[in-house]
Amino acid sequence: MRDGAGQYRHNHHWTTASRRRQDQKIEPYRSALLLTHPHPLAEDSPSDFVWGARDRDGGYGGQNLLGLALMRVRDELVADVGTRVAALAPGR
Repeated sequence: MRDGAGQYRHNHHWTTASRRRQDQKIEPYRSALLLTHPHPLAEDSPSDFVWGARDRDGGYGGQNLLGLALMRVRDELVADVGTRVAALAPGR
């Protein structure tokens, strides 16, 4: 059995991989995620202090694992778009 921190790390990696697969398949979601660049993303859950950005006091000190996973996938999408644009540049 995993300890609390180990379980959260495992879930974070799984969520990132899952989001990556979904984002690559669903064009409207992919486009919407790209439009958020370069702004930070946060899950604004008042009760989930691990996946959400809020903490027990109502502030924004939660771990925000969902927001972090989405931003990681978005960074990969931005890099992919940059690679595709560069491939279309004249003289290549």
